[in-house]
Amino acid sequence: MRPRRLLAYLVTRIGGKNHDKNASSFLQLPVDVLLLIFNELPLYSKVFLSQTCSTMRSLLHSSCTLARERLSSSGCLEFLAGVADALPDYLLCSKCWKLHKVCTYDLPYKPYTLAYRCTTYSSFICHDFGLDYFVAHHHAQLALKYSRLQNTYQEYLASLMAPYSVTFPDSKPLMTKFSARPKIVDEKFILFSSWEFKDSFKSVSMENMPALQFCPHLGFLQRSNPNLPLNPLTCSMRSAFETKGLQSQGSCARCPTDYSVEVH
Repeated sequence: MRPRRLLAYLVTRIGGKNHDKNASSFLQLPVDVLLLIFNELPLYSKVFLSQTCSTMRSLLHSSCTLARERLSSSGCLEFLAGVADALPDYLLCSKCWKLHKVCTYDLPYKPYTLAYRCTTYSSFICHDFGLDYFVAHHHAQLALKYSRLQNTYQEYLASLMAPYSVTFPDSKPLMTKFSARPKIVDEKFILFSSWEFKDSFKSVSMENMPALQFCPHLGFLQRSNPNLPLNPLTCSMRSAFETKGLQSQGSCARCPTDYSVEVH
């Protein structure tokens, strides 16, 4: 039976029963309108809708199953992302492509917890600043979801979005202070981070700067390969040391990371 005729039959059948108890106001819409709505829904929404009642299951279950079997790799990941975004208790692992139950002990900062069985998850799409602060893809994923929902896991959201700072003592060549302040703006996860270096056993200079990692693509290594071209961050740092008191700004060409360097 074609979808249009099947839907008309199911709606009529429900209407023929106890209308007040069984009929949904949604199913009282004209058949053509219902089909227009269904056609505009993403696959994960159709799957959820197919589980709401026997009418929706009869109409959508077979087509949803067939559509899922035909998904490409990217389409499958997009489908799972949609499912995870609608389920407060689950997150999508971008490595193993499975849904993991959310663990509220999993945070970007200490104490770290091995929360998920996928052992490669913690190091995949996870930015390690090297100063006890690790931002993983799922941290941003969950923060955005709970910010949108507004009525679940709000304590965990507050922990995910908590500001963080750490200062390394004078025992290091340079006194180093790192701070991070995550924020959600226009449904986007934004992280402001800063490094501050002061003289300790050594003075602040290009030669004494430690390794830095601003994003997964931009970093500074004192002993970098001389055969490779300098990355923009290294060039900005050199410019800042040459023009003290002025900011040297730049950005990553591979992700939306902006930065500025200033030497006093």
